[in-house]
Amino acid sequence: NLPKVIYVDKMCCGGTEGSRADAVRYFYGMLKKLDVFHLIQRIGKEINCEHPRKGDFLKRLSECIFTLVQEDVDALKQARDSGGYNNLTPKQEKADKLRYVRTKIENPERIVSKILVVVKGQIAIDREAKKQSMMAGDACEDINTAHRATLSSRRKS
Repeated sequence: NLPKVIYVDKMCCGGTEGSRADAVRYFYGMLKKLDVFHLIQRIGKEINCEHPRKGDFLKRLSECIFTLVQEDVDALKQARDSGGYNNLTPKQEKADKLRYVRTKIENPERIVSKILVVVKGQIAIDREAKKQSMMAGDACEDINTAHRATLSSRRKS
């Protein structure tokens, strides 16, 4: 009994239904889907590696998708309190959270809403930075979306 879906890191997407790419969408009858980690990595490849907010943006995207299991968070807090481990460094706290607290992916509508908030927040920061640069007399390029996929869809309409 194989699962209906298998999550992979490559060769999962591309093409339209019925095309040659459709043949690689299945592995022994299981539908292949891109796993979340590699989705975030693909998004990261589209952002200039020198952008000062790239890491924070990708971290926030991950936080939009993954939710901590609250009972694990509570159990970890209780274990720390009862063991007297309340003076941990941020690095130690993060290590404990990664080791002892599970994550889950909740409903897609909520995830999309959270991602939109993050993206709109980044756009607002960019617009404010442009405004301040222009007020200082610096030359600025427009912030319009310039991704080739967006440009090609705009040309069609």
